[in-house]
Amino acid sequence: NTRTLPAETSPALGAGDVFPDASRADAKTSSPATNLPLTFAQGRAEFAVTDPLELDAVLAAFLRELTLHPAATLEVAGHTSNEGDPEYNHTLSGRRAQMVRLLLTRRRFPIQRVVLRSVGALMADPADTDQNGNRRVTLRIINE
Repeated sequence: NTRTLPAETSPALGAGDVFPDASRADAKTSSPATNLPLTFAQGRAEFAVTDPLELDAVLAAFLRELTLHPAATLEVAGHTSNEGDPEYNHTLSGRRAQMVRLLLTRRRFPIQRVVLRSVGALMADPADTDQNGNRRVTLRIINE
């Protein structure tokens, strides 16, 4: 029952599909978005862990926080660089988020408390000259 939701500026949005954005004043969040210490190859959803201990620490911190908030949900948002086809990047960012959801469910986190978000290149940093920092996944605790 996990939902994959498009980013707010996606042309494919339907009524009621808008997901709260951290930059909006009315977004109900209990944490800012946090980049995971993962890297993705260009055009791929497979990841290489930059630092396994750091990744475990970040995931453990989010899982501990979520045990204190049983009604909260974890947003897993996939991002891409601004290179390539925007539609492909949107799909790819969703696949990257799914890979992180798999990591979480392997740690026994309930899949029904995970919301996936495909951001594509909408939040890419143009100053990132090699684009590696834009090929990322972020986690954010949201209150619903």
